[in-house]
Amino acid sequence: LEWLRGDHPLPRKIALAAALRRRSKALQARVAELLSDTSVELDTDLVAAGFALGVPQVVPAARAWMTRAPEAARDAVSLLAAAGGEETASILVEAARVPALARSATLALGRLGDPRTLPVLVEAASDPLKARAAGQSLERMLGVNLTEAGLTQPEAAPLPPDQDFPEEDLALDLDEDFPVPDAAKLRDWWQNRSTSWGTGARLLRGGNFTFQPVLHDARHAALPDREAALHECFFRIPGLPYPEPRGWAHVQARTVTQFLQQAEAGAALALRATKGWPTVAAS
Repeated sequence: LEWLRGDHPLPRKIALAAALRRRSKALQARVAELLSDTSVELDTDLVAAGFALGVPQVVPAARAWMTRAPEAARDAVSLLAAAGGEETASILVEAARVPALARSATLALGRLGDPRTLPVLVEAASDPLKARAAGQSLERMLGVNLTEAGLTQPEAAPLPPDQDFPEEDLALDLDEDFPVPDAAKLRDWWQNRSTSWGTGARLLRGGNFTFQPVLHDARHAALPDREAALHECFFRIPGLPYPEPRGWAHVQARTVTQFLQQAEAGAALALRATKGWPTVAAS
């Protein structure tokens, strides 16, 4: 607590890491003060601690961070989706309009699973900046394989081996494994099915949300999706220890396995995850 009160960034960062892991009520007031202080430079640890402790100030603070420094605030987007909340869908839709946040916010909408955002994702398929991410999010929410449904663009033919690659093709594309939706076909397809999904229950794989696919991602997905799934379990299921998504592989495997065993036991109690704040198991 003393380190959290201090002004030096390094001890405060260590104290925030401890706050995130302990979820102690004694730290809530100080974390709330830091989130409300506009002179404090926000970072992922502070925002994550705010969500872990259930501090209401974390949502406006994360939103302000995304507006003020979008390049640095991409982690806030993922944390918002993991924690949920009544305002989260509108905040992520707003963030998806910011070029620096467009991809991460579009993917986060798929993880959030709010059916009210489906029309936004369908329209996002016509934006080259987030088309692949929008398709991935729609597949996650609706359980539809866009390629098998004939709703994607044909893959570009590979260049001959002796031909130089255009310079723009040399840039790293984080979504290169995702198909590109055919925006016009997708729009027509959606118009015929837009009433098939309601506007209330959280969606995952075409049905109401359950934790089993999230637990599967926490075990088997690539690191970004695995970390998002671990955070979601931590924020939404009471009583879980903090999952360590990075570290030596054998240590990570052991601790994540223990975490998931506890998560499976608590998941049935946590289906308040459709909306609202997660239950915070502060000690």
